[in-house]
Amino acid sequence: MISMKDYSFKYDGCESYALSDINLTIEDSSLFIVTGLSGSGKSTILEAIAGIVPYCAAGEQSGLIMLDGEDISDCEPVRRAARIGYIGEDIMSQMVCAKVEDEIRFGLENLGICAKDVEKRAKAAMETLGITSLAKRTISSLSGGQRQRTAIAAMIALMPPVLLLDNPAGALDPSGAEELYKVLKHLAENGMTIAAAEERSELFAPYADKILLLENGRAKYIGRAESVYQELLAEGGAGRELVPKSARFTAELSRISHKECVIASTAEKAASFALGMQLC
Repeated sequence: MISMKDYSFKYDGCESYALSDINLTIEDSSLFIVTGLSGSGKSTILEAIAGIVPYCAAGEQSGLIMLDGEDISDCEPVRRAARIGYIGEDIMSQMVCAKVEDEIRFGLENLGICAKDVEKRAKAAMETLGITSLAKRTISSLSGGQRQRTAIAAMIALMPPVLLLDNPAGALDPSGAEELYKVLKHLAENGMTIAAAEERSELFAPYADKILLLENGRAKYIGRAESVYQELLAEGGAGRELVPKSARFTAELSRISHKECVIASTAEKAASFALGMQLC
């Protein structure tokens, strides 16, 4: 379990805090989504858990970051790496090998894992991400989405208890993003704790166990997707853009029909609700 208690962070040279008084809990074996408008602090919160701030990006921090009850706030990234896997938004800067299969083997080999297990785990990771056919390809020949899948496969081959992903579907089309979130949900259901920063709610809403909505570095709402979206819709304003179209549609249909507000997190649920309204 990961928790942050009264955590704040300010980058060197900045007057305002990137994160302010963050309190959250990420349960084991769950898919936790950090969302918010651009500049709200989504990336920084993952970097804080991974130890990238303040150790690689200097700044001032206060409060606690706990992992399974242990305070890791002052642990450098190398000491967290065995327990926390991190994939940043700039995928190419994190690639170290020329070929896909070598990239996925690299981390395993550096941990001194025997050759037989390296092959077994690399193969399983590629199958999970659907990139087996890319094994012999060069990284430079891949599309953005294929590189994203390769990076995730290389990380899950290491089997970290915690996986952090910054904008994991950024280079994927809607179909590819849906497949990716299905994979992440499967990994969470099988014991991995996953936190991802993502702005496009349509992608993660059907799969997230809990979401955190950041606004100007502060935790505005945290909870199940439907409850957070209901708060945003009631509030109005720019935050409505973070609510999936399906949820906006069913909320509006509920309003004009004078029914109790229904928040549908998927297009399928919205269609089913609309059909039910027609039959009534």
